[in-house]
Amino acid sequence: MQKNTHHPLIVIFHWASFLLIILALALIEIKNYVPRDNPWRADLKTYHMLVGQIIFLVVFCRVLAKFFIQQAHDADESYKKAFKKIIHLCLYIFMIGMPITGILLMQSAGKPIPYFNEIYPQFIEKDLDVKKTFKYIHEYWGNAIYFFIGLHALVAIWREYVLKDGTLQRMLLPKASVSS
Repeated sequence: MQKNTHHPLIVIFHWASFLLIILALALIEIKNYVPRDNPWRADLKTYHMLVGQIIFLVVFCRVLAKFFIQQAHDADESYKKAFKKIIHLCLYIFMIGMPITGILLMQSAGKPIPYFNEIYPQFIEKDLDVKKTFKYIHEYWGNAIYFFIGLHALVAIWREYVLKDGTLQRMLLPKASVSS
């Protein structure tokens, strides 16, 4: 592995999280344009929930990997490191909190939540007032995550092309060496 490069598992979990979040957001946005009487609307919501559950699993694995895999050395100054930690903390809160609030939203509406041919245990009782709260949180966070992903990407691009510190290069898988 190249020096000052993130471990391949960290890189894979990073980009898998990103792609899954984009897919979940795209599915729910497309659902909003499908007429209510169209059967595809329910399917899009089901796929959105399934992708959300997969995000939760990927992020769980990502957090475990961060604890067990030594990270690339971070030579950032303290204010940059603090800013980076705040952005990452917010992103992790969203990536973990969104699936949880989605599950609680559906359960408070009295709807079972399937996962891989099983049904989640009931964590909360049906309560339409609680449902409104979880719906608000889930949708608000869904909108806020656009901002944090955008900010995260802009800072990475700025660091790569203005500061030229190799930030984006560290988040790519190392190229395999080719023997002649």
